[in-house]
Amino acid sequence: MKKFLFLAAIGICTLANFSYGQKQKIDDKILLNSYTKAELNTIKQTPEAYEILSYALSNGTYIIDQPKDKDVSMFPELRMELPVDANTKILFTDFGIKITDRSQYFRIVGQNKLLIVKSTNTLKLELSKSSSHE
Repeated sequence: MKKFLFLAAIGICTLANFSYGQKQKIDDKILLNSYTKAELNTIKQTPEAYEILSYALSNGTYIIDQPKDKDVSMFPELRMELPVDANTKILFTDFGIKITDRSQYFRIVGQNKLLIVKSTNTLKLELSKSSSHE
């Protein structure tokens, strides 16, 4: 019985490592739209930095209506073929954007919307909050 439990535990660990490795490969492929292989390898040397980027793939952007009382003309423009709303899933890598230490704002041409790319600090805070609730 102990032997069976031991083998089952090894099997589960192996499967978990394989699953994590597969996710990392997918994340790497997507991140290469914004980062070079050399940049990505450097980022991977700091596991926390890589974890933040991986988290950013699902949580790094959001869309809002352009504020009517603020001048947003200084924000760079992004062209999108389809109409977007707050539920539209957009990856920062879709436009070759890199996550930085400051939030980034982009005007979506012809739609009166802004795409916001969260900063590393915001993502780090969100990630730590989500980890503490698990």
